Amino acid sequence: MSLMVHYTKFRHFVAAMMACLFVSLAHADVAPKRNVQIAVSRSQTEAENIAWTAYGVSLASYLQTSRSVNTVPDGEYIPTFQAEVSARTKLLRIWRELIEKQTLQFPYMDTLIKVENSGFLHEYIWLFHHRAAWKDEDAPPNQKAFALWAKENLSNHVPMTGTKLVVSTSK
Repeated sequence: MSLMVHYTKFRHFVAAMMACLFVSLAHADVAPKRNVQIAVSRSQTEAENIAWTAYGVSLASYLQTSRSVNTVPDGEYIPTFQAEVSARTKLLRIWRELIEKQTLQFPYMDTLIKVENSGFLHEYIWLFHHRAAWKDEDAPPNQKAFALWAKENLSNHVPMTGTKLVVSTSK
């Protein structure tokens, strides 16, 4: 099966997931209604588009299931450490399922898999995607070991995030 056919099926899956997410937001027992828009940056390849769409859906899912959508301010959503870990963990799960069935090339995802396989995903996220609002008590414990591992394994690494969420309130 061609990459385009898989990508089309994935897009339909994502569309269905997003529809479910928006329906659940619309029927939540909250007033006023909160909207979450997933904005995927224009990517160079279909594989990147797939990855960043999966990340965006995963982050939006976290926002809904944690009920954080009810309390975050309008505007671009700045993920908590827990939200970032959840979204990138789900992204990796989706990516692994996809690459079992088709050939996808995205070096960033290869690196993220390598990091997770080494047991340093939390440390990676803390170091490379850190936000000023993150609490020091959430810092993962193996930062020193990760720093040594990263020096050898991530010397020219450039962290990426190709999606953002925008939260708004309907009147």
